[in-house]
Amino acid sequence: MRHIVFEQGTAFGDSGHWTATPRQWLARAAVAVPILCGLAGAFYIWFWPDGASDFYQRGADALRQSRPDVAIDQLNHAIEADPNLEPAWRDRGTAYMAKGQPDLAIADLDHAIQLDPNDADAYVGLGGAWDNKAEFDRAIADLNRAIELNPRLPMAFNNRAAAYAGKGDIDHALEDYDRALELDPTLVFALSNRGGIYLGKEQYDKAIADLDAALRLAPNFAAAHNNRGLAYSKLGQPDRAIVDFDEAIRLAPGAASIYLNRGQAYEAKGEPDRAIQNYDQAIKLAPRYAQAYFRRGVALREMGQQDRATVDLLQAKELDPRFSAP
Repeated sequence: MRHIVFEQGTAFGDSGHWTATPRQWLARAAVAVPILCGLAGAFYIWFWPDGASDFYQRGADALRQSRPDVAIDQLNHAIEADPNLEPAWRDRGTAYMAKGQPDLAIADLDHAIQLDPNDADAYVGLGGAWDNKAEFDRAIADLNRAIELNPRLPMAFNNRAAAYAGKGDIDHALEDYDRALELDPTLVFALSNRGGIYLGKEQYDKAIADLDAALRLAPNFAAAHNNRGLAYSKLGQPDRAIVDFDEAIRLAPGAASIYLNRGQAYEAKGEPDRAIQNYDQAIKLAPRYAQAYFRRGVALREMGQQDRATVDLLQAKELDPRFSAP
């Protein structure tokens, strides 16, 4: 699922089947069972006790442990053993989403729903996958169905809120985050994302309260650190903001927008040289990041490097005409 992450300056069962494929036979621990044959004595037949449900259980356990690659491997075996084991298709779709592969997730979750049209969790996952692809109306339709099937699924409201936010329908998004948190006050995604909504509505104290709560539950949640840093920036507290941005970068060093945000905090402190270091890194990670060129151009101009500033400001405008030199 998407997290609401802001940057500054822009609007932004078991089947009971025994399997017989060579790979599966070799992967299993064999158990010898003696079979009596009259005077001939006993001989041994080797049975492999792992059926589809055994693979499924290992896959589901791996998914709960945030090990999507292991989950997918085990669920592949489960589906090979029993192609009609609906939870295996659903959970493999969830694992694909955890790996950032929404198209594969959608294919699996669609198949799960064909097998069991009343699986609310499959609709929750499918809605999240469509949201990830910015297909917000399709996401909302699937999440509406999930809520019809089970109106007490907090993730259904959380994911629908994210889709509403993607459409710019902030009021409905906020209502759904509120409902998600009524159902589960410890739902970290909803706390963090509602904090992001409050941030966008310029309700910074409410944003910080939600983000504090999210980080108490999940101290290593990079998006929450980033958003809380932005709230502190908006409140004129760049030092506290930088502490959060530092932690967000430690947790998600490849996120260009966090370097942009930290750079602007350093600008607010009157340290354009350190701001430029952050904009450099943002551009290295995202070479077409118009806002990073724009901010670097502004910082360079503040340092009296007019020629370099002009190059950056023109580059920003070329990439995105909204960024015109101030």
